Amino acid sequence: MKDFIPSNEALELKQLSFDEPCFGYYDEEDIEQQVYEYANCSDNVTGGKACYHEDFLSVTNSQLDEYGAFCAKDDDGLECYERWTAPTFSQAFRFFREKYGLNHEIHYAGKEGEYRAFVQNYIYGNNGNSPSVFTCEEAELECLKKLIKIVKQKK
Repeated sequence: MKDFIPSNEALELKQLSFDEPCFGYYDEEDIEQQVYEYANCSDNVTGGKACYHEDFLSVTNSQLDEYGAFCAKDDDGLECYERWTAPTFSQAFRFFREKYGLNHEIHYAGKEGEYRAFVQNYIYGNNGNSPSVFTCEEAELECLKKLIKIVKQKK
């Protein structure tokens, strides 16, 4: 689904302390890394511990950590699988803007279907841009990857 950031980037956001309410989550055990809808408050992955937040059904990473881990016992012993939220691109970009003061821009490249990705930190100046041409969705993902890289380098 194009609205949600990919699983790998969502996990990296969790490692950067992203803990905002999300509509969906990823499950480490799922090889295809599909987005699972967080639904049915009384019988969900957190056992009903996380439900409504500001009039919508959602879950945070801290709630999934506390209530949503899945453990199964097989012949080799106990194996646990992590779950993490599936933020939308809008949520991810807001997180970087509000927590780190980092902004992104996607510019139309002058040809139909072609865009350029830019990441700027208005406090510290320009942190780099991409001269490459992408589709709009690819440009969003490139911006997100660059934002993650900038924050990791600062830590």
